[in-house]
Amino acid sequence: MEDGESIADAARREVREETGLQLLELGPVVARRQVEFSFNGAVVVNDEHYFVVRVERFEIDTVGWTEIEREVIVEARWWALHELRATRETVYPEGLVALVEAHGRPR
Repeated sequence: MEDGESIADAARREVREETGLQLLELGPVVARRQVEFSFNGAVVVNDEHYFVVRVERFEIDTVGWTEIEREVIVEARWWALHELRATRETVYPEGLVALVEAHGRPR
């Protein structure tokens, strides 16, 4: 979060920067986790809040990506729930499928 930014404002800014989508409304926070990991030679401590947001499928706009995001993000794509359920890829947060199922299936 940037100075003076609420959690909801930070979420909207991050979505805009990482996908190009301008969100006006956010649903409720449905999960929260604190995680510590090493990234790009530094220890990162994140306090993550997960909101329910429903959108129509759209093309991701990468204009707002940082140089490091361009280097490390291999692919951005939409996943069907059955694909998430079946994947052997690492997906965060852990239990994402259960979160989606608990808070209603996407349209």
